Amino acid sequence: MGAAALAGDPLVLELLEQAAERIGNAIASLVDFSNPATLVVCGGVLRTGPLFLDVVTRVVQQRSSALALRDLEIVSATWTWTWTARSCAAARHSRSKRL
Repeated sequence: MGAAALAGDPLVLELLEQAAERIGNAIASLVDFSNPATLVVCGGVLRTGPLFLDVVTRVVQQRSSALALRDLEIVSATWTWTWTARSCAAARHSRSKRL
């Protein structure tokens, strides 16, 4: 799918945009609820380059409140970010088991 999107396949581009809009809508709700400073987007769909992330970012900026967006940074995951996120999730999980 990524290669077809990068090659400009119109059907794949349309599907990719629809998926990015839906995910952007869901993320916008989470941003309004939790007001994060950084949002890390990860997954194989990022192989499409900015095609996916740009749409997600646009939708989040359109649908989230100005207060929630004030300090928000949306980034794509790198190897370091992926392992940092997994480490944080594992630490949180083990901490909640102890409580």
